[in-house]
Amino acid sequence: MAVPKPGDVREIRVKDGCIICKTCEFLAPTLFVVPENELSSTPLKKQPEGGDELESLKEAMRMCPVHVISFRRDLPTPRRRAAAAETPREQPPPPRRPARKTPWAVAAIAGVLDRLAHLRD
Repeated sequence: MAVPKPGDVREIRVKDGCIICKTCEFLAPTLFVVPENELSSTPLKKQPEGGDELESLKEAMRMCPVHVISFRRDLPTPRRRAAAAETPREQPPPPRRPARKTPWAVAAIAGVLDRLAHLRD
């Protein structure tokens, strides 16, 4: 993750994948506001203007648990905007969570199965 310097930040972006944990809002309340229930739009309030806000942005970028906060050094030109608007965007599939097997759960199930086997005999 690149860390911004004063004069570097042209646009802060919050990518898809925000889990609404409100870490960014806690660390940089002048820059972010996160809705209560669902993320229908970017939680960004405004772009940083001074050194304190830039420090808050750096901390929010570092502490974001899903690392969806980024920044751009250059704003897109009208030609880039037009090309991006013409390119159809495909929605990525939702992230899949791997199944977790905790040792205590496996042991508990094995113990129950053993007891059931003894009852059947």
